[in-house]
Amino acid sequence: MIRSKLMLLGVALISLTLSGCFESWKDPDTGLMWQIKSKDADSTEFRGIIPIEAFEYCENLVSAGYDNWRMPTYAELQSIIADNPNTEPGGACQVGDAGAGTAQGKTAVCASTAPAGDYGGPGAGGCYWKEGLQGPCNRVDPYGTHPYETLAADPAHDQPNDWISYVTFATGAVGYNHACSLAEVRCVRSDKPVEPCLMDGKPCHEYYRSKAYCDQDFTAQADILRVTINLPSTPSIDPAYQLVGFLYKTDPEWYPPLGPPDGGTDYNQIFLAQPGSPVIDVGTPYVMEIPGTSYYREALLDGDYQLFFELQLVNIFPPIPVAGDFIYGENQLPISFPFNGSEHTGTVLEMEVNLELVGCPSETPVACADRSCAIDADSCPVANGCPETSSCFPNCPSDVEIYTCFYNNIFDGGNIAMVDYPSSENWTSADALTNCQSILGSSNERIVNGNSQSALVQIGGQASGRCVFTDDGKRSFAQDLSSTICALGGGVREATGPYCNVY
Repeated sequence: MIRSKLMLLGVALISLTLSGCFESWKDPDTGLMWQIKSKDADSTEFRGIIPIEAFEYCENLVSAGYDNWRMPTYAELQSIIADNPNTEPGGACQVGDAGAGTAQGKTAVCASTAPAGDYGGPGAGGCYWKEGLQGPCNRVDPYGTHPYETLAADPAHDQPNDWISYVTFATGAVGYNHACSLAEVRCVRSDKPVEPCLMDGKPCHEYYRSKAYCDQDFTAQADILRVTINLPSTPSIDPAYQLVGFLYKTDPEWYPPLGPPDGGTDYNQIFLAQPGSPVIDVGTPYVMEIPGTSYYREALLDGDYQLFFELQLVNIFPPIPVAGDFIYGENQLPISFPFNGSEHTGTVLEMEVNLELVGCPSETPVACADRSCAIDADSCPVANGCPETSSCFPNCPSDVEIYTCFYNNIFDGGNIAMVDYPSSENWTSADALTNCQSILGSSNERIVNGNSQSALVQIGGQASGRCVFTDDGKRSFAQDLSSTICALGGGVREATGPYCNVY
């Protein structure tokens, strides 16, 4: 092992590079030594590496006088997350837990839930890592500045060949990313020998896809969707930020789709604000071709997939539909690949879709119980009573039995949203507040109990349904959420109602 150390006044050993510049940082909490910056933090040309390249880079790294660097496990990488309680060690997020897979990576508590928001961490540049680490946690490209993923060694248990754990230090979010996705790596080492990353007795790196596999491109062989995309009205912002379309594996509990889609966006993404970009408007549709390949074009799709489009007005990451955007894809029939049922032959299937506006337009601003829009509440259709066969909340409890969390929803222009936490479900005020603070896009969370502020009572008379969330066996309820937003948060929407007309 190569070592270069200097005794400073007999008090401490400080690791130096051979040129005398610091390259490492030792975490006083764990004793782990980290690269002080990620692999290519200072490069303007770097666009990322795949997991197998990250593993090989760390294995061959000689830095700060040491040659026993390695790709960090998820637990090791998680140990340097700072100021995002949900994703720090012991937090509510289950990524990295025994048996965790891609489903755990899609939960709201694992997303960008840090209280201070993006780039609000204690590290350099607002990164959510411990003070002492350096470098950026974002990447600049022709389309703007974007957070990047830092890879960990642990694959997802349900799909170990195709998904691998990561941390996005710009937001404090964690999850599982595609094995061919380009990301970053920050190598780690320790003075004491450690057990290698294993899954089912097999070294983690043996699951990683090769560069040759990821470099494959099956677009020329693939069946193709040629889709004419129509808008029902002119976007309120001109130009809009982007039009994106992709395919994702049919899953009724996940809409809009989260994580990298099965059908890639790299060729199916139009940045409308860029010079020379096409125009899409009422009477001016846009035609997009989507090949039946996987996200990075390295495999052909086989099975049933949903088609999704979003015209996103402003750059929000991740691109979650908000009021004013236009979308397509909810409750649509799946598309089966290959088209002939046996093999891809380059067949082109023509389609025409009509995007739908998210939220109500200014001329009919009130969202009614049946999800229609009206000039005012009195113009909405009358809701039906709660049928005996529905799973109504027992006996319409009084509001003193419910802890209601009011919060500002950043995905709805900061408007107030509410979630009910009934005491009969064993919620306490403190537990309710903690859970509410984990909601994606929430801010200024506060608990109200009593004073006729229960969401079930307050708006129950006009409710078209409710979204039911379950956390550790305890249910919480949100009124009047669309299927889109309910599924996004991991809830189940019950479309009957109203649930409570009176106390």
